[in-house]
Amino acid sequence: MANHNTQGFPSPEEDPRFHDTYQFLRRYRDATYSLKVVVHQMEHQFKLQYDNDIDKQEVIAYSYL
Repeated sequence: MANHNTQGFPSPEEDPRFHDTYQFLRRYRDATYSLKVVVHQMEHQFKLQYDNDIDKQEVIAYSYL
């Protein structure tokens, strides 16, 4: 007979509340990398379009407050 836990699932992997930490961290890493790429692309596009860095633009904008 299979070893059942209190919820009636034969193993932790079959429990719907179980999550694969390795897979979660891999997806998190992929998502954060994709976000960094998009941010870099947007900063580059901003610099080409306005001939200015976003960081410098923020300083200028906050100096008017």
